[in-house]
Amino acid sequence: MKQADAAPSFVELLKRAVASRPTREALYDGNRRLTYEQLDAESDQLASALIAQGVHRGDRVAVVLPNWIETLTIYFAVCKMGAILVPLNPRYRLHEIEHILKDCRPKLIFTNKEFEQSVGMDLIQRIVPNVVAVRSEWNGALSYDVLMSMQAGRDFTAVTIDPLEDTFCILYTSGTTGLPKGVILTHCNLTMGAVGVATAMRCTADDVFLINLPLFHVFGMGSCLMAALYAQSRIILQERYSAKGTLELIEKERVTVWNAVPSMFIMELNHPERESFDLSSLRCGLTGGAPVPPGLVERVQEVLNMKIMVGYGLTEVGTVTQTLYDDDVETIMTTVGKVMDRTKVKIVDEAGHVLPAGSVGEIVCKGYGILKGYYNSPEETKKNFDREGWFHTGDLGVLDDSGYIKFLGRKKEMIIRGGYNIYPQEVEGMISQDDRVEACAVVGVPDDVMGELVCAVVKLRPGISCTEQDILESLKTKLADYKIPSRVYFVEDLPMTPSGKVVKPELVSKLKLGYRGVRT
Repeated sequence: MKQADAAPSFVELLKRAVASRPTREALYDGNRRLTYEQLDAESDQLASALIAQGVHRGDRVAVVLPNWIETLTIYFAVCKMGAILVPLNPRYRLHEIEHILKDCRPKLIFTNKEFEQSVGMDLIQRIVPNVVAVRSEWNGALSYDVLMSMQAGRDFTAVTIDPLEDTFCILYTSGTTGLPKGVILTHCNLTMGAVGVATAMRCTADDVFLINLPLFHVFGMGSCLMAALYAQSRIILQERYSAKGTLELIEKERVTVWNAVPSMFIMELNHPERESFDLSSLRCGLTGGAPVPPGLVERVQEVLNMKIMVGYGLTEVGTVTQTLYDDDVETIMTTVGKVMDRTKVKIVDEAGHVLPAGSVGEIVCKGYGILKGYYNSPEETKKNFDREGWFHTGDLGVLDDSGYIKFLGRKKEMIIRGGYNIYPQEVEGMISQDDRVEACAVVGVPDDVMGELVCAVVKLRPGISCTEQDILESLKTKLADYKIPSRVYFVEDLPMTPSGKVVKPELVSKLKLGYRGVRT
């Protein structure tokens, strides 16, 4: 891609909005409302303060905060001065946080009292030279408000950013297996995808985005935040997701665009008070980040009366595919859409040979969204790219003659039962069609005779009762006999990552030990 074709930098998205709509409300987080002009000025002030604290271009700055206005102010300030963002998940365990901080060695960290209490000031200060407390105070940390006041009225000029080359952030993967890895992403990696998402969703400055996906995650940061900024829309931040809180914000703020993982849509649809809220402002939304139950698409479009699109991507590659605004329900239910502009995808076998349409193989891709590499891990970077520069996702899929992709799950999650390949995504899709089922996960468990057995773990909708035999009977006409689960377990909740993915290794471990969370 030529420089002239590159996406704008993260800062340029804001500058364009300021030039077009300086006094337009940009943000509301339940605490404050800010115009685009005010957001620009406050982030300039903070950037100047960071320089005064000894932060330089290329330094890492960690951010462990909820979806607050301060969080976005920090994001823009860090980028304006050429430093590198390291947004962290506050739900990481102590050993994960310690690993990340030692890996990226941030010059400064922004966090709050809640995180300090869960991790401990001693650990943070042993690794990070400067700690800034946001909306809180404690000994040994500089107050965010005090930091901002230090540079009030000072002029600041943003550094020049090359969107293709300059690193915007290091995003640490959720770490469902092993320790989190730092994914190095440029401005272009994220903003180009956001342009594609906003365009496909037909977003404009008249839209109101609700963002309750975490801003430390690529879905919340790219397909939500940056897509909204590109469209110069109004942004509503929800500090932490709750089903009722979401319904209240949609009604109060007249939200038009709501992107969410499938579990969020399911909780809204099943909320007992949903019908008491006016949700008529909703226009469209994007879902992904986890398998999408086929029946969910129909329910969202019928009950919430909004267009729903499905996308596929990874932290390492951004948004790779997305269904189109006018695609029919069947296409949206059965595929993850067409390949995005300026992205290339092919389906390959174990030897890397391209497979014909309709064949199951690994999804590999090239394009604007591909990571620069894994931080401090050249061997890990090398392992995931082939000689021609294609990134191997580790995901299985099928490309049809129309250019749409069907996602089948992770290669490592494929179950081999008696020599037959079974794709959990297919079985999960069939189970999810049952109106009694709210969510499910299908995993393989070792077996001395068959190699692996297919096990389904099911969460039922509230107030519903169901037996193992009921589920098995419903699958007899839908799946080949070897794909039907050997056991069905009923649970109150499935272990989930913050991005809405089921932590399948945890389920497998429990099943090996003999699952005790069974409800009949």
